[in-house]
Amino acid sequence: MKKDLIIALKLGSICLVAVLLLSIVNLFTDKKIKLSNQLKMEAANKELFADGVTFKKNHFNKNNELSDEFYFEVYNSTQKMIGYITLINGTGFGGEIALLIAFEKNLKIKNIKLLKN
Repeated sequence: MKKDLIIALKLGSICLVAVLLLSIVNLFTDKKIKLSNQLKMEAANKELFADGVTFKKNHFNKNNELSDEFYFEVYNSTQKMIGYITLINGTGFGGEIALLIAFEKNLKIKNIKLLKN
């Protein structure tokens, strides 16, 4: 019984140290990861709408800006709105699927980019 308790305490302390180290790494890398994801999203937006210059992010639920449901209004060089881009998440046979879908102003699909499969 005492031997089992010692093993459990050793395993628990190893897990505690691992959690603390991962938390410290997360503190240092969180901003870089968010910036990298933002740059990837901007590059994907440019790929979907080559003539788009400005991409204004809006949330579907205006009262909750923490929501992950958002879309971009796409503007050209004369600041005329030319379309929309939205992120669609779903589940497929192999797991999670993420698509970026570009719509023209009349809501006709212009382009689709697979982000995650």
